[in-house]
Amino acid sequence: MSEGAGQQDGNRNQAAGLSAICAFASVAAVGSWYLFPHLFIPFSLVCALGAVITGHVGRWRARRLGGEGRWIALAGLIAGWLMLAVCLLVALLSIGLFAAIFALTT
Repeated sequence: MSEGAGQQDGNRNQAAGLSAICAFASVAAVGSWYLFPHLFIPFSLVCALGAVITGHVGRWRARRLGGEGRWIALAGLIAGWLMLAVCLLVALLSIGLFAAIFALTT
C-alpha cells in the first residue's frame, strides 16, 4: 500500500462539521410542531424550550468554533420561538374560554 493511498483513506472518513446541538435544536423544533399544542401543550412547550435553548447554544458554538450548522440552529430557534408563541396563544384562549363558560353558568 503506497503512502498516498493511506492519506486518501484518512481524508475520506472525516467527521461531519455539523454540531450535535444544532441538529438537536432542529429535531426538538420539529417535535414541538408535531405535538400540536391544543392536544399536548406541555409536550410542545418542553420541545419548544429545548429547541430555543439548544438553538442558542448551537449558534454560539458554531460561530465560536467556525463549524457548520448555524442555519440549522437558526431554523430550530425560529420554529421554537414560533411554537412558544402558539402555546402561549392557545393557553390564553383556553383560559378565556373556560372563564367565559364559568361566567355564563353562574
